[in-house]
Amino acid sequence: MTDLPLAPWGFENAEVSPITVGLINETYCVEQDGLRFVLQKLSPIFGPEVHVDLRAVTDHLRSKG
Repeated sequence: MTDLPLAPWGFENAEVSPITVGLINETYCVEQDGLRFVLQKLSPIFGPEVHVDLRAVTDHLRSKG
């Protein structure tokens, strides 16, 4: 388990386990209600503008299903 604040996103009862194969960001597997998500805590080496790029990639992947 971790001290990540997940309740604001509806993950009050989630099981959280670290994924340790990354090099830069902290990465976790979040499981709740039979669903599995990957959560990353970005390294401070990235500025806030990286979120614009992440949103563009996420929107593109969503459009492809």
